Amino acid sequence: MKIKLLGYEAEVEWISPKQTSSFVSHDSIESIGVWFTFDEPVSSTIGFGIEIPPREYTEEEFKRVIIAGGERALQGIIDQHKKEKLAAEKRDEQRKKLNKLVADLGEKLDIPFRLNTK
Repeated sequence: MKIKLLGYEAEVEWISPKQTSSFVSHDSIESIGVWFTFDEPVSSTIGFGIEIPPREYTEEEFKRVIIAGGERALQGIIDQHKKEKLAAEKRDEQRKKLNKLVADLGEKLDIPFRLNTK
């Protein structure tokens, strides 16, 4: 089934029954797992899954529920990726500053130095 999530073309690759046990009540927690895939990476992601309540759905209800859940999950993935990218850029900038400090100090004091390359 083809759908759009946040404007991106996605496919519902599969659905599956999900059962997990609750350690608190020892009852089974049931849901329907839905797996989405993209032809092209969206924020470095080519697929992800969500869970929806287990019940009968019309086609339109099913689409509405999975699109809403899929868009929430995809937005979370995009936001997390942006956060991680900014953190990596910050670490890279800090590494460059520290490398420069060490290189300048090593040259000034005539001490061999090694720079952080990662």
